[in-house]
Amino acid sequence: MELLAFLIAYVAFFIISIPVHELGHLVFGLLSGYRFSSFRLFSLVWYKENGKVLFRRSRNKLALGQCLMLPPKHEKDFKFVWHNLGGGLFNLLIAGILLILTIYIRWHLNGYTHRRPDC
Repeated sequence: MELLAFLIAYVAFFIISIPVHELGHLVFGLLSGYRFSSFRLFSLVWYKENGKVLFRRSRNKLALGQCLMLPPKHEKDFKFVWHNLGGGLFNLLIAGILLILTIYIRWHLNGYTHRRPDC
């Protein structure tokens, strides 16, 4: 039973990590001066055309996620590094949050609490 719960949690966190990763690329790209081009999650695609953000479904089922950004006209100061690192940094952030949450939940399920002894 514990193995089944682990497998379900593993698949759920894998599916959650894809949007988090791509969102990291988007946020860091925008913060470093890149311009939005398209954002894809599974078969859902948001893209910019003629100044408007449009939505469509893609037939291509191979890519699970993708964030395309246009670099600034005058690229300097290695801004592309932040855009590229954004996905991994967001994954580390969500991993840290989930680790703390897991420790907290297991702590309370085992009956450990942070109570001060009565004086």
